[in-house]
Amino acid sequence: MKFYVIHLSWNPVPGATGYKVWIYNGKEYESFSVGNVTSWSTKGKKIWPTASEISAGRYDLHQDGLGTELAVDPS
Repeated sequence: MKFYVIHLSWNPVPGATGYKVWIYNGKEYESFSVGNVTSWSTKGKKIWPTASEISAGRYDLHQDGLGTELAVDPS
């Protein structure tokens, strides 16, 4: 199975003590606290719902790392 990886980076904001990344799950945006960094990747995070969760109508992203990588074809 092939997977997508999303890599993000941004310029630091003076005085910032941490950042959040907001990801659309197909219904609404969910936030992920990523710490005081200026880049972040989905690689190895396993935030996406599994195939069985998608089949069951679950769309929430995993904050617990128990999901899967982003499939090229999630059907």
